[in-house]
Amino acid sequence: MIYGKGLGSVGKEPVLKGKVRAWLVQKQEVIAFCQARVNDGGAGAVLVLLQPGGATRHHTHPQNKSVS
Repeated sequence: MIYGKGLGSVGKEPVLKGKVRAWLVQKQEVIAFCQARVNDGGAGAVLVLLQPGGATRHHTHPQNKSVS
């Protein structure tokens, strides 16, 4: 997941980095995450390990629900 380094933010401090990490820890589908290697985005990206079939197993988009 690429969110950028926040260099355009006020004070050049990252805003999304902390928000993304706080969101990831709340999700059942997320097994683990870590900052990306320099060649993969470094401080502007995070690698996320998801459970197999996680999103489709836990959530159904409202448009995909069948109407009886």
